[in-house]
Amino acid sequence: SMSLRSVESRLSSRVSKIFEEEEAKATFWVTVINLFNNMIGSGILSLADAVRFGSVSGCLMVFFIVGWIQLKTMAMMGNLCKQTGAKTYKELWMKTAGVRGAWIIDVMIGLNSFFACVSYCLLVCQYFTLSLSKLLAGSALSALVSSKVLNMAILGTFVLLPLSLLKDLHQLSSASSLGLLCMFGAMIFLNVDCLYWASTPIADRDCEPVRADGGCTAWEVLVS
Repeated sequence: SMSLRSVESRLSSRVSKIFEEEEAKATFWVTVINLFNNMIGSGILSLADAVRFGSVSGCLMVFFIVGWIQLKTMAMMGNLCKQTGAKTYKELWMKTAGVRGAWIIDVMIGLNSFFACVSYCLLVCQYFTLSLSKLLAGSALSALVSSKVLNMAILGTFVLLPLSLLKDLHQLSSASSLGLLCMFGAMIFLNVDCLYWASTPIADRDCEPVRADGGCTAWEVLVS
């Protein structure tokens, strides 16, 4: 019918317009901030527990190994992109390995983005639920905001999904900088908090052979 044809025509023109639009270019500092966000990530907030259960020496070993691998791979990617003039992972694959198998890059990026969205959804839901349940404790809304399933559904539907569907992410440039500042603030807080409570014994903290009956301080854990 005429209405169906008009809808198809509008959709076709809209899709053509999207693919013909000039690709936006990020500035140097915006790129630096985005790379910092991608490499640091929200996992920095769980660093304290990682050191506690994995030991300082073990965590430092993992940090140096992973950091060296990231440094070498990022330098390799940068040099290859500079030599070939490629601007995307898929374009770099096509210019170095050929067209065959280039679809693997799209699949890997899609899977990486999917699991990243799931991870951030779980993390945001955890902090959101914990914050609201403490803030509204004893009120009529306490039981409602304590449901992780409901909070995840609301955050995923009304916050994360609309953000993931944005084509132009220029409006989120300030949010990216703010997120990086928040992560550095969290790192500073964790270090100050660790130093402040370093001499406080914790009943269930073990640090053999320095102390075998528990009640160790943070400094005793470091030297154990």
